[in-house]
Parts: sequence; structure tokens; C-alpha cells
Amino acid sequence: MGGYLVEPKFMWGTEVEALKDCDFVLPPAPMNRFVKQYRDAGYTAKFIGTDWHIGALNSIDDAGLWDEIDGMLVVRPVQWWNDEGEILDLTKSILYEYRPDQAEEIIQSGAGYLSMQQVYLMFEII
Repeated sequence: MGGYLVEPKFMWGTEVEALKDCDFVLPPAPMNRFVKQYRDAGYTAKFIGTDWHIGALNSIDDAGLWDEIDGMLVVRPVQWWNDEGEILDLTKSILYEYRPDQAEEIIQSGAGYLSMQQVYLMFEII
């Protein structure tokens, strides 16, 4: 239906209306205001998320929008905290070494240190 590159904003009426007939929508991030406006307008597209959206899940929780994103598809090129693997083990090791008092909170937030996996992959390619 189109792509939109806009300045940071809080009202998404134009974009919401333009995307009303879509089956899938990749919302802006943070997505809480867009998701609320989209669902309040009665539109039902399935949302697609990325690492950026995962990093903003606290805003979804704070706004009570879990039902609005229920069924969201999340595209991730890397492992999650409960997976196993060499790079993830290294990530956990660094997290617990340098942020032991914050480690569990960081893991619960879902973001941050997991992006290290993508950086490591880039180093391997280089």
C-alpha cells in the first residue's frame, strides 16, 4: 500500500487510514501509539515486528496493548535468550560479567545485548 518516512510524531491518522485494507503492517517503532490508533479505527491487519519492536515491548505493556498485538509475527535473524549456542553463550557471559545486578532486568526487556549476535556475524563476514 506504500511506505511512509515521516518525522517522529504521535498521531498516525493519515498512515492508519492508508493502511486500512492491508493484511500485514510493519508498524513504526515504538509502535504503541500507532497500534492503538490502528486498532481503535477497527482495522485488523496482522502486525510484523523486528528487533526494534521487541526493544519497545515495555511500552506495549505499559499501555496495556497486548491484545492489540496478539498474533504479531516477529522476524528475528538471531537467537532468543532461552536458546543455546556459542554466540548466545558469549553474550550471556558478557552480560553477567559486566552487568550482574541488571542482567535479569536486561533479559526481561528483551533487547540490548542480543544485538551483539548481529555484530558478531558482521565481524565474521569481514
